[in-house]
Amino acid sequence: MRDFEIRRSLHQDFLSDYHPSESLIVDELKVCNGNAIIDIAVINGSFIGFEIKSPNDNLSRLNNQISFYNKVFDYITIVTSYKHLQGVLKEIPSWWGIWIIQNDNGELRRIQERPSSLNEETDAFSIAQFLWKSEIIDLIIKKDLDQRIKNKRKWIQWQYIADTLELQDIKDEVRLYLNSRIDWKASKFISA
Repeated sequence: MRDFEIRRSLHQDFLSDYHPSESLIVDELKVCNGNAIIDIAVINGSFIGFEIKSPNDNLSRLNNQISFYNKVFDYITIVTSYKHLQGVLKEIPSWWGIWIIQNDNGELRRIQERPSSLNEETDAFSIAQFLWKSEIIDLIIKKDLDQRIKNKRKWIQWQYIADTLELQDIKDEVRLYLNSRIDWKASKFISA
């Protein structure tokens, strides 16, 4: 059971609760300015992440990934096998969900070991980092913020947004911008 097979099953079977007209589903989403890449992100009323650790993977990068994912995702589920369950339980926070994927005579089956719960520790600056320069300028105009910030570097703009707007407002705006991007990060899989 390889990463590709698990990813395909996630898209075709296990993520069917997320309706395409209401959710943007993105493969390989860079977070925290590219410091980590989540396998699948679902962007709707929340930021939802799915990290795949197939039986062929190791958990060596997991601790680093956790620190970045926790800054941006409201909910995270690790999708793995029983081979990695004990190692995963030692690493991940208690609010992360766990799905076990098993190969049952050629068909992948999902077992929910633990549901995810809300992350209370998201970071405004890290979420603002999803914004492109044009979106930052648009947001500054839209929110009637300090126009001088439009000509600053992105790091300064992201920090300004994080310091000026409420966290929930930043999340709402970033989700709107991500969902409005045309042909951006289109999945090669078709959701059921």
